[in-house]
Amino acid sequence: MKRKTVSGIMLTILLITIVAFAVDIQPVISESTTITVPDDYETIQEAINHANEGDIIFVRNGTYDGNVVVNKTLSLIGEDKINTAIVGGENVLSITAPNVQVCGFTIVIGETGIYIHSADNNTISDCNIIGNSLVGIAIEESHCNIIANNLIDWNGLAGISLRLSHNNTIVQNTIANSTMYRSSIGIATFYSNNSVIYHNNFINNVWAPNGHLESFNHWDNGYPSGGNYWDHYTGADNYSGPYQNETGSDGIGDTPYRIDPENYDGYPLMNLWTGTHMVDVLLPGGGEATVESNVTITRAVARENALHFETSGPPGSIGW
Repeated sequence: MKRKTVSGIMLTILLITIVAFAVDIQPVISESTTITVPDDYETIQEAINHANEGDIIFVRNGTYDGNVVVNKTLSLIGEDKINTAIVGGENVLSITAPNVQVCGFTIVIGETGIYIHSADNNTISDCNIIGNSLVGIAIEESHCNIIANNLIDWNGLAGISLRLSHNNTIVQNTIANSTMYRSSIGIATFYSNNSVIYHNNFINNVWAPNGHLESFNHWDNGYPSGGNYWDHYTGADNYSGPYQNETGSDGIGDTPYRIDPENYDGYPLMNLWTGTHMVDVLLPGGGEATVESNVTITRAVARENALHFETSGPPGSIGW
């Protein structure tokens, strides 16, 4: 009986040790690796094929073949968007995975520059997407993507198209010269809703934002941030304020820019968006305020109990 008792105690201790050891085991988290093209692999596609999820692919200056497919979560970074080019193909760059970041490239002379299909939460920034025969950036059945700070120029049918894609963010882009066809357009949306589109410049497109089939999106960022610059806009800027009924101009058109019966830019910009920022300083009861800033104040508009500033400065310099 004593031997059985000792054996039972030893078995219990062994089980407790195994459980404690199992609980203490931590999952191995792999760190991202930076792969350099052409140092590590000659082509961008080769680098993608050998990359793991979460890796960074850094592409040195040069010209690289298109028809690139990004089918895993990673970051694709060009050394210099002027001198790092991906050229040609049906889709110069296709994205079919979520959480991909692409920046720092010229993407040129394909049918579609960037094609995002069934892929969410991707970011395309600081790229030149130029001279594609159909669309600069086509987003299909993809949601919550960010398109920011790109030059989207001289693309045939459309600068950007959204189809069955919702909750995307399109900001601080210049979308220009979609003029190849009579139906060429800056942005086209088809059955796509709840995207936010503001601080973009629409210049010399046959149609600035027409072709919005069964879509409702948000074309401004409220007041005083504003909406987009439309070179087709013919409104005046004699007033200011959220309802554009207060004395003094503010760089925002007094009347909305009508896109279609369901969509409008409530605060169209009178001048090209260049990275300026609008700031209100409220003075309750007509009091005084001292403002310190590391940006340039380019205009100040006085309203009842408020000063409305338009400021400019390099990225990251906004501070009060």
